[in-house]
Amino acid sequence: MASYGSGVRYGSGARYGVPDPPQRRTKMAKIRRDLKKQPIPNKTAGAAQIATACTDNPNATTLTTQLAALATASTALNGAFNTAQLAQAEATRLFGLQNEAEEAWDIAFDELVDAAQTATKGEIAKIQSLNLVAFEPGRAPAVGPMTQVVNLYGTTGDFVGTVDLAWDKVPGARSYVIQMTTTPGDEASWKLAASSVKSSANIAGLTSGTKYWFRVAALGTAGQGPWSDPAEKMAA
Repeated sequence: MASYGSGVRYGSGARYGVPDPPQRRTKMAKIRRDLKKQPIPNKTAGAAQIATACTDNPNATTLTTQLAALATASTALNGAFNTAQLAQAEATRLFGLQNEAEEAWDIAFDELVDAAQTATKGEIAKIQSLNLVAFEPGRAPAVGPMTQVVNLYGTTGDFVGTVDLAWDKVPGARSYVIQMTTTPGDEASWKLAASSVKSSANIAGLTSGTKYWFRVAALGTAGQGPWSDPAEKMAA
């Protein structure tokens, strides 16, 4: 006669002393949230596709409130996006007018300097009396190669599709050249973004929500200096 704990069947066929095999658990899948990282048009289009997929879908019977909220949010986001796009186009137009006005100012200033140069006959005291800056060409300090631009950083611009840049001044720099890219590891991808005579610049015409990398180099009498370390910023 078999004894209890021997692992053999007894009477009813049950096995005594043998543990039940472990039950395999089915892993619960998680839903990705990558759509949040997409540009705004992709977000609203994705929301519409979700709404279509959920229509008459037995798996979506408990999602009515959330689907309605997402639809409302998509409508508001799409309206804000369209308004911002119009504002960006207007900002681009206004920046163009600003650049034209600045070029006209530069021409007018050059004409004034030329006339003042003739009127003062190059006498320093007379030039300074006009609140103009005088220098003696033969005594102008020699400026060597430009040093590297440092402390470059970007901030969100005031308009959609813009980024504001600023950096430390480089002694002797006459102007600065700015390049940008979306793939900083590819040297060939860097392209001209702007130039500036100041140690700051506004970069417009960018794709909203896209991350850009920027670098700046100083230009002087000895040519262009080395590029700054790249600064990263997402366009407004």
